[in-house]
Amino acid sequence: MKTILQNWSLIRLIRIIFGVLAVVQGMMVNDMGFKMAGTLLLLTAVANIGCCGGSCSVNLRQPKEQKEVVYEEVETTR
Repeated sequence: MKTILQNWSLIRLIRIIFGVLAVVQGMMVNDMGFKMAGTLLLLTAVANIGCCGGSCSVNLRQPKEQKEVVYEEVETTR
Protein backbone atom coordinates (compact mmCIF):
# COMPACT_ATOMS: atom_id res chain seq x y z
CA MET A 1 0.00 0.00 0.00
CA LYS A 2 2.94 2.34 0.68
CA THR A 3 4.17 1.95 -2.90
CA ILE A 4 0.82 3.08 -4.27
CA LEU A 5 0.66 6.23 -2.16
CA GLN A 6 4.30 7.36 -2.24
CA ASN A 7 6.95 8.37 -4.79
CA TRP A 8 4.69 9.92 -7.40
CA SER A 9 6.65 11.35 -10.31
CA LEU A 10 5.88 12.99 -13.62
CA ILE A 11 6.54 9.75 -15.51
CA ARG A 12 4.10 7.88 -13.28
CA LEU A 13 1.38 10.49 -13.91
CA ILE A 14 2.03 10.35 -17.67
CA ARG A 15 1.63 6.55 -17.62
CA ILE A 16 -1.69 6.92 -15.77
CA ILE A 17 -2.93 9.47 -18.31
CA PHE A 18 -1.91 7.32 -21.29
CA GLY A 19 -3.42 4.26 -19.63
CA VAL A 20 -6.76 5.98 -19.14
CA LEU A 21 -6.70 7.34 -22.69
CA ALA A 22 -5.93 3.89 -24.11
CA VAL A 23 -8.73 2.24 -22.12
CA VAL A 24 -11.23 4.92 -23.16
CA GLN A 25 -10.14 4.65 -26.82
CA GLY A 26 -10.45 0.87 -26.61
CA MET A 27 -14.00 1.19 -25.28
CA MET A 28 -14.96 3.72 -27.95
CA VAL A 29 -13.78 1.55 -30.86
CA ASN A 30 -14.37 -1.77 -29.08
CA ASP A 31 -10.74 -2.85 -29.51
CA MET A 32 -9.40 -5.38 -27.02
CA GLY A 33 -5.77 -4.45 -27.78
CA PHE A 34 -6.19 -0.87 -26.61
CA LYS A 35 -8.09 -2.02 -23.53
CA MET A 36 -5.34 -4.49 -22.58
CA ALA A 37 -2.51 -2.02 -23.24
CA GLY A 38 -4.27 0.67 -21.23
CA THR A 39 -4.95 -1.70 -18.38
CA LEU A 40 -1.29 -2.75 -18.37
CA LEU A 41 -0.16 0.88 -18.28
CA LEU A 42 -2.59 1.66 -15.48
CA LEU A 43 -1.51 -1.32 -13.39
CA THR A 44 2.20 -0.60 -13.79
CA ALA A 45 1.68 3.07 -12.95
CA VAL A 46 -0.48 2.42 -9.89
CA ALA A 47 1.80 -0.32 -8.53
CA ASN A 48 4.91 1.67 -9.56
CA ILE A 49 6.55 -1.34 -11.20
CA GLY A 50 8.58 -1.48 -14.38
CA CYS A 51 11.70 0.34 -15.49
CA CYS A 52 9.93 3.69 -15.72
CA GLY A 53 9.22 3.55 -12.01
CA GLY A 54 12.83 2.86 -11.15
CA SER A 55 12.33 -0.61 -9.80
CA CYS A 56 14.83 -1.95 -12.34
CA SER A 57 17.52 0.53 -11.39
CA VAL A 58 20.99 -0.45 -10.28
CA ASN A 59 21.81 -0.20 -6.59
CA LEU A 60 24.43 2.57 -6.31
CA ARG A 61 25.47 2.02 -2.70
CA GLN A 62 29.20 2.03 -2.12
CA PRO A 63 30.76 -0.95 -0.37
CA LYS A 64 31.40 -0.30 3.31
CA GLU A 65 34.99 -1.45 3.27
CA GLN A 66 37.31 -1.31 0.30
CA LYS A 67 40.08 -3.86 0.26
CA GLU A 68 43.46 -3.07 -1.19
CA VAL A 69 44.31 -5.24 -4.17
CA VAL A 70 47.90 -6.47 -4.44
CA TYR A 71 49.15 -7.38 -7.88
CA GLU A 72 52.00 -9.76 -8.54
CA GLU A 73 54.11 -9.66 -11.69
CA VAL A 74 54.31 -12.92 -13.56
CA GLU A 75 57.20 -13.46 -15.92
CA THR A 76 56.88 -15.77 -18.86
CA THR A 77 59.78 -17.37 -20.64
CA ARG A 78 59.75 -18.51 -24.22
